[in-house]
Amino acid sequence: PGYHTLRFGGHEVTLAVAPPRCFTVGDIAPGERLWGLAVQIYSLRRPGDLGIGDTTAVAMLARSAAEYGADALALSPAHSLFPDDLSRFGPYSPSSRLFRNPLLIDADSEEADSELPLIDWPSASANKYALFRRRYEDFLKAPSPAFEAFVREHGESLAGHARFEGRNGDHHFYAFLQWLADRA
Repeated sequence: PGYHTLRFGGHEVTLAVAPPRCFTVGDIAPGERLWGLAVQIYSLRRPGDLGIGDTTAVAMLARSAAEYGADALALSPAHSLFPDDLSRFGPYSPSSRLFRNPLLIDADSEEADSELPLIDWPSASANKYALFRRRYEDFLKAPSPAFEAFVREHGESLAGHARFEGRNGDHHFYAFLQWLADRA
């Protein structure tokens, strides 16, 4: 299974080969009854998240669900969105499926959270990106070799993504956000 390139007589064709059937829970645990939860990450609100659920809330839910015997946790897509267009926040229409959504990084903020029952995406996103911008400015005072290694490891795909996301700003900042998201 996978993608393969066939070359024949000066022609090149990409061939996608799929297995005869999908991988199932029965392949992992034949005959067992397993259960789990499905959740939208952004809905897992908690103090300090600046109005959008985050990876810390996912970890808290996973620990709690495991205490009740849950075997799985299905999460909404966590792909990168469009930081320059805060009206585009749907997880099923990402800017990239290769990189993560920085809004799901734990803000670990002391700032007041929104008490609104629904997420105010433009406002919450702007607040979270402003916080991350301040962290980035602090980071620039003492850069990390781990960040530089991350940038080298992800090469041109990260550089291209950062250029796309940061077309109106600092590309390095968007690479920094991906580094933070990778560590979350």
